[in-house]
This record gives sequence, structure tokens and C-alpha cells, in this order.
Amino acid sequence: MCFHPRLFSAFLTLVVLTNFTGFSSGQSIPPAFSAYFTTDPVPEIKITLSEASLKALREKQREFTACTLVENGKAWPEMAIKLKGAAGSFRGIDDRPALTLNAARQVKGREFHGMRKFHLNNSVQDGTLLHEFIGSELFRQAGCPATRVGWARLKINDRDMGLYVLKEGFDQTFLKRSFSNPKGNLYDGGFCQDLDAALELDEGPDAKEANPPRKDLQAVVAACREPDLSKRKAALEKLVDIDSLFTFMAIELMLCHWDGYTGNKNNYRVYFDPGNSGKMSYLPHGMDQLLGDLNFPIWGNAPSMVPGIVLGLPEWRKGYRARLVKLRPLFDKKNIDAIIDRAMARLGPAAKAQGGDNALKQQSEFAGQMKARLQERATNLDRLIKEIPVAPEPLVFDGAGVAKLNLGDWIAQKVTEDSRALAIDNGKALEIAVGTSKDCVASWRNKVLVPKGTYRFEARLKAEGIISKEEGASVRISGIRNTTRLDGSFDWKTVGHEFTISADLQEITMVVELRATAGRLLIDPNARIVRLK
Repeated sequence: MCFHPRLFSAFLTLVVLTNFTGFSSGQSIPPAFSAYFTTDPVPEIKITLSEASLKALREKQREFTACTLVENGKAWPEMAIKLKGAAGSFRGIDDRPALTLNAARQVKGREFHGMRKFHLNNSVQDGTLLHEFIGSELFRQAGCPATRVGWARLKINDRDMGLYVLKEGFDQTFLKRSFSNPKGNLYDGGFCQDLDAALELDEGPDAKEANPPRKDLQAVVAACREPDLSKRKAALEKLVDIDSLFTFMAIELMLCHWDGYTGNKNNYRVYFDPGNSGKMSYLPHGMDQLLGDLNFPIWGNAPSMVPGIVLGLPEWRKGYRARLVKLRPLFDKKNIDAIIDRAMARLGPAAKAQGGDNALKQQSEFAGQMKARLQERATNLDRLIKEIPVAPEPLVFDGAGVAKLNLGDWIAQKVTEDSRALAIDNGKALEIAVGTSKDCVASWRNKVLVPKGTYRFEARLKAEGIISKEEGASVRISGIRNTTRLDGSFDWKTVGHEFTISADLQEITMVVELRATAGRLLIDPNARIVRLK
């Protein structure tokens, strides 16, 4: 990694901070590759598409076709290209598209500045052009492998597209630079999917199979679903690099990465590292929407599979909290300013070349705003870290055998995006409502530690015009099929669900769910668990 001399003191801080996790280091970074993302001027890239390639990208947008790429006068013929992006960032080829390019797909072994695959992101959800860069830098400073980020001035045929974010792809060259052994399986998390989905296998010994077995993923999922808490913990310790997961979770949430894996089961990769006993590590992705809510929580119930378990186990939750404390200096003003100044040393001249003094002024204002937002986030982190309980404790039952649920631990989970799941009336009620698609699958969830015994989960509900095909409104335990179906309209009433815990201590998730085509459900958050004699 190359640094400008004036940033050498920040580099010394970085060297200390990169020893936080158990990630294995890969090969040394070639100087030319490092310079391409640190000190070289922002490149000018022109992509030439034939009429046949344009037609292919219009009709089969997610499939590769061919283009010629010219960068600063040098031509790269037979470059593979396709469109990329999820619901918020996807644009057609005739709009402002986000692109994935592959130098080796049609010319075996070829690399583009040390990369086989790279992306040109349209950054339609980040007008500052800085989010991906800041996130990538902070993850790597914390010791978590992350793809390199830069910028490019882009033209497509005769259209000047302006500044794009240029991002390294997840491929063999990335794995070689990031891990001591690059021959493991690398999976793409896809769009809002967890480990129990048929994740796309991008690299590894099973990647050439049409239907890869995914035995490594299945083993992790099985460990997560082990009902006995002690057995679950032991199994996951053998399969997942838990120490590196602490870092991954911490940086995601400290950066308010609401659309990441920990908070939304989205934008991530997982790698099973043969150099680390085959353990699974998480890799960050899709960081164009960072730092939206500067009070974004850094603990609580996580909807994602493994982080949810980490935050529910006392020992691991304690380790996660300690990692937050250790990583907090990365958000100090000196380090943040150095990161953004390093970005502006390249991005500023590119903005001026693209749009003159006004563009440079606007980009400088964005940089100032990002510094201010990160400084405010750092202040909020100091408060949020102090508010974290050292470890969750098992539910405490009173003399009548009743345990009240923690009001602050309810978390919304939506399967259909247009469903509404909000806290209303200053937190006095939780709401689930059907959206415009008339297909609502959403819930409020609360994780607790419960000792062995038989119990009833009770919640007060109010329904307004619920219409469903099968499920309706229900109260249940996660992993147990709905035994109640509530439709229509009714005033506040208590609905219960009985269950039995056979392990000495087990983490369970209370679920209040609505699966409906019309209507609205209100939930009193003052729910409780009653121990039955």
C-alpha cells in the first residue's frame, strides 16, 4: 500500500490497528496495483459497444457480452461486460448503468491492472462518490479484507457518463492478495439472502459444478439451527472465524451500513479459508449507503443468521462489545480526515477535469460534509458503546412465573419490501400493514435466553381488516409453524403460544407475524412469557 508522505503518521496508526483479527494475510500487494488505487491519476475509460452488444445488454442485461475498453489511450479488446445493481441502483444500458467487466473471461489469464474482474458503479445512491472508499479503507484498517476502491471518468460510445466509482471485484486475484490460501469456496450473498439460500458460488473447487453441493454452507446453517446452546456454540467455533466476525459486524454497524449483512442479510460475501482450518469469513460489499442514520444501533437483535447468535450468547456478545471499544479509535478525527484527504487528492482533480471549478467546489463540500458526519458518528458511538449491556442474561421470572420482554429488543423483519413495519405512538405500539403489492410478509421479533421448561408466549394484538389466503396474523416461536390464524378485525386481545425448552438454556425468538393481502396489525410491545406448572 502506498501513502503520500504527509499521511505517514496515519500509516503508522494503521499498522497497529490492522492486528485486531484472525484474518490470514495473503500475498504482498504489487506496487503497480497499489498505485492504481492510491497515487495514480483517476483514469479516463471509454467503452465501445457494437450494435450487437447494445442489443444483448438491452435484452439479456445480466449476461456478459463483449466490448472494447480504452483507458488513457491503451485498448483492451474482447473485454466482457454486463449490467449490475440491485433494486435501488440498477439502470439500463441507455440510462446511467452500473457495469461489471471481466478481463479474463474471453482472454484467458488476462488482467486489468492486477484484476480479472472489476466494477464501474454509477453511484446513484451516493452523490458524494465517497462512501465505498471510506468503507473499504476502514474495513481494511480494522483487519478485514475488502476490495479496493477508486474512480474513473467514463464514456460509453459517444456518451460522457461523468465520474464513476471503480471497484475491484471478488475473484482469484482478490483472494490471493487477501488470504494465505486462495483455493477455498467464495459465495455471493445475493439480494437479501442468508446462508440457508442457494448462494451463488463464484470461486473455489466446486465452482465449475452446475449444482454445487454447498456442504460448507450447509454445515454452518445446521450449526446455527442446533437447539442446544452449548452444542451450537461449539459447532460454530469450528466452522466460523468468530473473532473476525466480531470485526466485520462492528465496522458494518459503526458505519451505519443498514443494507449490509448484519442488519439486512444483504451485500456480503463469505469465504471458506483453507489456510484457517476451512473456517468461514465474511467480506463487506455494497457500501454506497453508509452513514444515513448517525444514531444507527450497534447492538440488539440481528435478523442475520450468525450475527444473531453472536449477539444472543453472553460470551460472544461480550467479545463483540470489546471489539467495538478496540475499533473505536479508527473513527477519530485524525484518521478519518486522513482517509478523506487521501480520496480528495485523486478525486478533486478528476472532478475539476470533468466539470471545472464548480465541480471541484461541490466535491470539496461533499468531503467536508463526510468529515462532519463521521465526527458526529464518533461522538454517538461513544454513547452507544456505553449503553451496551456487557452480556445478555437469561429471562428472570417473578413469583407468579412471569417474565416481561425487553421493549428495546423488538426488531422488524420484512420479507416483502413494501410491507410497513413501524413503531408508532412513541413506541407504545408496533405496527405491521399490507403495502401496495397486497402481499405482506412481515414480523416483529424478540430474542431471549430461556431455561429448560414449558412456557406460553403472550402478546396483545389488535386487527383492522386483515384478509389472508393462509396464515393471517400469528404469534409463535421462530422455527415452529404457526398454530393460530387470525383474520378480520378485533379490538385488543391476548393471544398465546405454548412451547417447551428441553436444553438447559436455549436462545429462542418470539415472533408476531402478519401474512396477508389486506389489513393492519397492531402489537402491544409489553409482551410476556409465562412459565407453566
